[in-house]
Amino acid sequence: DIHVVVIEHRTTSMDFLKTLSTPSPIFPNDANCIVAVKSDSALGEAFQKLIDYHLQALPVCDYTTGQVLGFISTLDIVVHVLDITGQTEESPEGDYGGFLSLLTERELLRSIKVRDVMGKAHESLVVVGEHDKLDKVVQALHERKAHRAVALNGSGQLVNVIAQSRIVECINELWNVDPTITAAGTRSIGELGIATRDVITIEHTRPAIEAFRMLREHGVSGVAVVRKEGGRNVLVGNVSSHDLGLIKSTGSFFKLLYAPLDDYLQGIRSALPSHAPASKGLFPTLTKCTNADLFKDVVDRMVKSAVHRCYVVDEQDGVLGVLSLTDIMGVLVGKH
Repeated sequence: DIHVVVIEHRTTSMDFLKTLSTPSPIFPNDANCIVAVKSDSALGEAFQKLIDYHLQALPVCDYTTGQVLGFISTLDIVVHVLDITGQTEESPEGDYGGFLSLLTERELLRSIKVRDVMGKAHESLVVVGEHDKLDKVVQALHERKAHRAVALNGSGQLVNVIAQSRIVECINELWNVDPTITAAGTRSIGELGIATRDVITIEHTRPAIEAFRMLREHGVSGVAVVRKEGGRNVLVGNVSSHDLGLIKSTGSFFKLLYAPLDDYLQGIRSALPSHAPASKGLFPTLTKCTNADLFKDVVDRMVKSAVHRCYVVDEQDGVLGVLSLTDIMGVLVGKH
């Protein structure tokens, strides 16, 4: 079920963040407009909007009341459809055009509505007010471990969607401005003890589709691809929900999903133009750090690489933990 949670305002030490509110210009999505989909819409409509607007998730609104019910993501749609079709003659092997045709032409898939898929999401719906300050949004997102929040006006209408990544981008500009953030930035990852030790991993020989299923099952943005060496997990790659941004540019993307992860990772790297920057979110770089790295440096690295997680490794790339955007939020609200 989708749990709607409205977080009450609490006083924090993030004085500067209190000067920014949900309508601030740093928050609109790349299309500079709010895009949503109705709960009774076909999956094909939601998928088309996600691709056209370069979004990872869309707010879902009740088709009669307009109330925001939750989100549907590209990951939700792709995994759901591939679980139905399997690796059969009906499964897509081409780019997004072939996948969209599958959604709109096959009777079984045409009958599936957005509400049938988004209801399986693990993420709670976090609601904030139209003019709430940024410190309140940070509190809300961290408490629910959510990736994004919806801002509603006094009539309950959707006026904005605020993502964790946007907030962290803002935070990365506040070093030496906000005292709480500045103090945390001078401490090491190990000193803060903020990395999650229970890292979700998958062997590099497994089919890529299994990694995407894990993303959806665990509600995380990335899964570490590892190679076993003497009982250690050595980091060799990462599968992220961001990878699905390649659907439009990679003709063989869906075929790669059934390949071993080694081949999948090589395949999508080869498909990218050599000048494609990670900041465009096409295929974010694998980002790692050590426990000795300063918090400020790691956050800056994550923002510049456009990633949502940074793996903590030892000198031989053995996986020790992972730092997520939620962990960064925890520092800001004084949980570390």
